[in-house]
Amino acid sequence: MFFQECANVAPELEALLIVAESFKDYFRDNIYTDLLIFEDDIASISSLILIF
Repeated sequence: MFFQECANVAPELEALLIVAESFKDYFRDNIYTDLLIFEDDIASISSLILIF
């Protein structure tokens, strides 16, 4: 519903929105080897981003 509203009101923002289902598997690609470091990084980022 939110994404549809963004598409109607501000189409330029729709391309910037990311859904949780599009999560990249950073563990498979060996970018993160420690889950706690990954969670800490995500927490730091999410404190700056509005999450719906």
